[in-house]
Amino acid sequence: MIAADASAGRTHLFSPVTVAQATGLGLAPMAVLPAHQNKGSGAAGAGRAGLLHATWLGFVVVLGEPEYYGRFGFVRASNYGLDNEYGADEAFMALELKAGSLPPAGGLVRYAPEFALVG
Repeated sequence: MIAADASAGRTHLFSPVTVAQATGLGLAPMAVLPAHQNKGSGAAGAGRAGLLHATWLGFVVVLGEPEYYGRFGFVRASNYGLDNEYGADEAFMALELKAGSLPPAGGLVRYAPEFALVG
């Protein structure tokens, strides 16, 4: 799933993810056109559009800049016992939007196969 807002010059990529029997949402680092950078466009998209869509799923993961995504409540995914297919540690972060939505034992987060095609 891709969400784009041409008026704000931003694009977000979302992918279903699974860990154990739980399903969540993977948020790809977003792109903001240079003319719209440093104006809050990316923050508006990640904070409102992206996370509002994920609330019903319970959790979101992202491979991105900890300083940036930490502003939205993301923490290192390993705090939840989560691992990823890409070998990332500090940059792999999670946000539990609904208490208990992440498996207590953690596990390997798997992205949809199509996610690997973007790059």
